Amino acid sequence: MISRINGRLAALLAVFAFLLVVLVGWYGFVSPQRSKAANIDGQIADVQSQIASTQAYVANPGAKQSRSELKRLEQAIPADVQMSQILRQLSWAAGRAGVSLTSVTPAALVPSSGGQAVPITVGVAGHYFRLANFLKLLRTRVSLTGKTIKVAGRLYSIDEIQFTAGGAGPQTSGSVITATVTLNAFVSTPAPVAPATETTTTDTSTTG
Repeated sequence: MISRINGRLAALLAVFAFLLVVLVGWYGFVSPQRSKAANIDGQIADVQSQIASTQAYVANPGAKQSRSELKRLEQAIPADVQMSQILRQLSWAAGRAGVSLTSVTPAALVPSSGGQAVPITVGVAGHYFRLANFLKLLRTRVSLTGKTIKVAGRLYSIDEIQFTAGGAGPQTSGSVITATVTLNAFVSTPAPVAPATETTTTDTSTTG
């Protein structure tokens, strides 16, 4: 009888622990991302605007400083995908935060503010605060203070986070969280304009 009670108690505690992880993750991970979503659009617009204005000066042979500024800004939003750069930065952030990358799956480009976005699904496992640090490292690669843009890497936005208790690998324990993070990197090249389709009409009238 006692063993049955202990078994039920253990099961209830396991369910409670999982719900606690979900609740903490929601308030710690998901909710803050939604409040930052509007700021990301502003950052994209400011970076794109500065890239465009700087490009206007690059044609000047004496504009060495402008070319240097353009190169710096294009670290945040380059003209093409540069997936190898994204992979290096994800690996750097994971190593710095002490979490493990389990998968990185990019998707096709989609239109975004002034350019295009690269949706990427990232699988990551680690302790709660280390996962939080991983996301912080990605978000702060580009920061905006007033009209001053500080660039240390690509500009990323976090769209969605899904997670479960437990992880895979030799360092798995009950305190490890396995998360699936959906994020975006950005490119400055606008999405191609779809060619206009011609419409033809058929005259079905008859003459008598």
